[in-house]
Amino acid sequence: MEYKFSFTVEEFKGIPAVIAFTTLGVGMPQYQENEICWLPSTNGLIYAFAGPVIFITVVNVILLVIVLEKFLDLKTNQDKSEVERLRASVRAMLILTPLLGVTWIFGVLQLDQTSGIVFSYFFDIANGLQGVFIFITQCLLDDDVKVFLRQKAARGRVDNTSTDNTGTTR
Repeated sequence: MEYKFSFTVEEFKGIPAVIAFTTLGVGMPQYQENEICWLPSTNGLIYAFAGPVIFITVVNVILLVIVLEKFLDLKTNQDKSEVERLRASVRAMLILTPLLGVTWIFGVLQLDQTSGIVFSYFFDIANGLQGVFIFITQCLLDDDVKVFLRQKAARGRVDNTSTDNTGTTR
């Protein structure tokens, strides 16, 4: 199955401004609730924020599934055992989850009044660690980077004792 997208980012740049100004125009008095400038959940105004977040999150989850499906269909992965394929797909998910912003699922789930605080913590922790997560998956777990770091570490042990122009060891 071939997936093609025929739009550019420029076509969508004005959408957030339209949503924000429409929400501001419709619910200006409700924007400030209990001394906090935020969209209230009591009159449904919060869905001006939650709607696009839900839409983008659903699109990103669909893209994640498509990418994983394509990844597992690669010839190199077809020759692997089931355990190796599972390990490779989990690693691919760990790499793609922060890049696609799938952690926003917790952001959507925090809108629930009964269990919102739990998902607020999950959301804060997941988004707070995204940079660390990307660093680990894109840098430290990358095979080329691991080889480079091993070479650098081996060279560093040899280069620790250097001599200056007079032949004196430092």
